Amino acid sequence: MQQADWQENNPSLTDEAQQLVTVAAQLLQAEQRKWALRVNLLGKEWQLSLRAVAVGFCLALGMVIVGSVIWITLNLSIGAALLNAGLAWWSIGLGIMLINAAILLGLWNLMRRVISQIGFSRSWASLTGGEAS
Repeated sequence: MQQADWQENNPSLTDEAQQLVTVAAQLLQAEQRKWALRVNLLGKEWQLSLRAVAVGFCLALGMVIVGSVIWITLNLSIGAALLNAGLAWWSIGLGIMLINAAILLGLWNLMRRVISQIGFSRSWASLTGGEAS
């Protein structure tokens, strides 16, 4: 009688193994669903990022166009005002060209300085044991 009671209260080893396999399969399916959702989210974020880059590029292009029109209008207005003030047209043209060249040179130097900061030299040096350039 004790042996019968023990068998009723304790499931067999194969039943426990079957339950373990069932639970492991359920966990595996849950993890597969999680990874599928993560991959789907990654794809959606990638699409959103590409769309944002495209919109940002179009907005930047629009800003360049508007800024160029404003800059040209400003140069023409200054030139017209100086011409009405009695200055020679060649000196006005030369002066405006020199001012624009100086501004362009300043912007070029600023851009070179900013671009020189792009990189991972310190991180690379710490990873490789070399010196940062």
